[in-house]
Amino acid sequence: MYNTTANQVEVYDGRQWTTFYRAFELKVEYKSEDFSITKNQRRTLFVVNEAAEVTLPSLSSVNDGFRVYVKRTGGLGLVSVLAATGDIIEGILSVDIGTQGGSLEIVATASEWVLLNGAL
Repeated sequence: MYNTTANQVEVYDGRQWTTFYRAFELKVEYKSEDFSITKNQRRTLFVVNEAAEVTLPSLSSVNDGFRVYVKRTGGLGLVSVLAATGDIIEGILSVDIGTQGGSLEIVATASEWVLLNGAL
């Protein structure tokens, strides 16, 4: 939608109106231990530098198309991405990122989490 007062194109991101270009930017969070992703952290890149378990929000708490990214940058061990209780990631309960530099793009659908781009 064009905002004539601000003289710019804006989109509604589900919570607020924002400039068109900012609607596509990613937030970045750095992690070094186990954590759970919340429904308010969509379009976030989680950079994980140690072995950790990353729990996705329940599918019932997010909209279709909710998207997050997880990247392993260092440390020993795996970064394991886990579905919330009762959910699945392409038919399984968890996915491991075993290689340093490995990453996943994870998207919610009505029935399961799906993996789009990634190098495990």
